[in-house]
Formats: sequence, C-alpha cells, structure tokens
Amino acid sequence: MFRFSVCRPAFRLGKFFQKSRGLVTFRKEKIGDRNWMASGRENAPLFSPASERNKAPILEVLRQNIDFSKFSGKGAEKSLTPLFFLEISGGSGQHLAHFSHGLRSECSIIWQPSDSHTDGFSSMRHYVKKSQEMVFSERGGGGDGNACDSIVLEPVVIDVTEQRWVVEPENLGYWGKSPPRCILYSEDLRGGLEERVKMGLEGNEGKLFDVVYNANMVHINAFDCSEGIFAGVGKILRKGGQFFMYGPFNVNGKYTSEGNANFDRQLRGTNPEWGIRDIETMEELALKNGLEISKRVQMPANNLMLIFIKKL
Repeated sequence: MFRFSVCRPAFRLGKFFQKSRGLVTFRKEKIGDRNWMASGRENAPLFSPASERNKAPILEVLRQNIDFSKFSGKGAEKSLTPLFFLEISGGSGQHLAHFSHGLRSECSIIWQPSDSHTDGFSSMRHYVKKSQEMVFSERGGGGDGNACDSIVLEPVVIDVTEQRWVVEPENLGYWGKSPPRCILYSEDLRGGLEERVKMGLEGNEGKLFDVVYNANMVHINAFDCSEGIFAGVGKILRKGGQFFMYGPFNVNGKYTSEGNANFDRQLRGTNPEWGIRDIETMEELALKNGLEISKRVQMPANNLMLIFIKKL
C-alpha cells in the first residue's frame, strides 16, 4: 500500500488563468521559476518556458548519472526489475514527457508523476501522449527493437508539507486496480505491472523508488516544504537510490550570481517565507534522513542539480 501524506501548494496553477465564456483568456504571470502560459480552450495544456529551456540539460544529467544497467531492459537479466521513478511537483508535465521519451531506450522504467494539486494533471497526460506520438513517428509506425518498455502511471497528489509518507503501493497510480490506470502502457509490461511492483518491493521494506526527482520547488514554498521532501524521500527511496534536486541554490550562504540575488529579493517580496535555499542546509536535511550529497552539477542560468544518495 502506498499512501502519501508528504507540499501544500504555495500557488495553484488555476490562479494564473482568467476564464471567460468557457475559454481561457491568455494571461502570463511569473512566481518563482514557474512562468505558466495557457491559451485557447479551458483544457489546453499548461506551458512553462523555463521547463522548455531546461528539460534537455536536465535529461543529460539524468542520463549520465543513473546506472541503468541495474534494471531490466533489452539484454538484461530476467531477474532484474524496472527502474521506479517518482517526480515530485511535476507541474505542466513537460519534464515528465521529455524524460520518459528520452530515456525509453536505457532500461524499463515505471514513471510516477505527482503534484500537490490536480490542476496540471490533464496537462501531464497531454504531453506524455504527445511524446508517444513522436515515438510512433520515429519508428515509422512500426516496432523498435532497440526500445525498452516503460509505463507512465496516472499522476497522484503528494503534499510534502505533512512530512509523513506512508508506503501503500496500490494507491500510487492506481496500482492494485484491474487494470492499473496509466497514461501510457507498454505492451510488454501490460498485465505484468502488479507482479513487477511486487518484485520491486521484495527485500526493500516498502521502499519502492530507485530515483526521485524534483525541480524548482523549495524556493517558492516555505521551509517546511524543504523539510518535508527530505523526510519523505528518506522513507521511500531504496538503499543506493538517488534523489535529484534542481533549482537555484546559495553556496556557503552567498548568491552564485547577481541575477539570483535579484530573484531572491523578488521571491521574499512576494512571500517572506520563500527564498533561495543554501546548499549546506539541504545537505543537513539530507543527512538527517539517511541521504548524503554525491554530486553538485552546474546547470545553465545559474542553477544547480544536487544529487543525493540513500545510504541507509
């Protein structure tokens, strides 16, 4: 059973869109790094220019730092299980779609998207299905002998501020239902998802995930969000699992650029509980929850990717 009681949303996507006569009137508003755009009908997908810019460099960091050989895939041992990947605070779904498409040939992956509210769930579904259309186009409508199998589960609500994550796997992406509700199925994994989940849980004391990913969240929420995400990740990440945290961070209590200093003033002017966090504080929270920093990767636009490893 996988139940999350783990960020109270500091904002809701819906507040950025003005609706009139069943349409969404174009409006653009920036809070933190979330610069959302929508136009056309009410169910139009959300769009984040920042996510569109940074999705490619983030994908390369994931590709270079995850050991895909430990998981099932083309040519792998039958005893190996898929990689279980959780995205926290998925927003529009642009990252989810880009990563699930870009890593599909590395190994079999079960993706679990999430956010603190349901406002962006239809947008996540849109981008994932659009990326699948790209796969069919690339294959010319046929099979791809080099492609591994992946499943994208339905998104779930995760509130990290409650700081109590209880493992109840059947609640994640509707596991335990027949059939499981998924945005995207792989034929080779169809019908075998529950068995693979069971295999993944055996010997892991309910710690389901191999990789957890979060981007641009802690600086646009109160500090209890930072505390909550590490408390939760420490409980659900397997030993040796990785936590990728992306965003702007201070180093040794100092801004890494004038742009980040200006950005921090903007954040604190919007909400005094928001602001760019210190890397050292993130590392302290990690240690309290059985993780330790393994790498800091410099990213474009004065951002960093922090990679933590679960040790206990």
